[in-house]
Amino acid sequence: TVGNLRFADLAVTSPRVSDAASRSAPRQAFFGPRHGLLQTPVFRRSDMTRPHSGPLIVEEPDTTVVVPPGWSISQDAYGSLVLARLS
Repeated sequence: TVGNLRFADLAVTSPRVSDAASRSAPRQAFFGPRHGLLQTPVFRRSDMTRPHSGPLIVEEPDTTVVVPPGWSISQDAYGSLVLARLS
């Protein structure tokens, strides 16, 4: 919490746009010699309402998160993006 602002409230107050409008076009991303160049979907943080499996890219004005194959990404209660290795 900073002043009266709670970081967990940021995701709630950010405007939600339609899936089509929020996503950028998929792009090619290189995931090393094992996976090579893959067509990779691009999401925004607001799309992380449920876990998503990689490969994917989360793109925001201030950061880019690359989720490789074999990993998943979700958003915690504070709005932080959490990566986890799939078993």
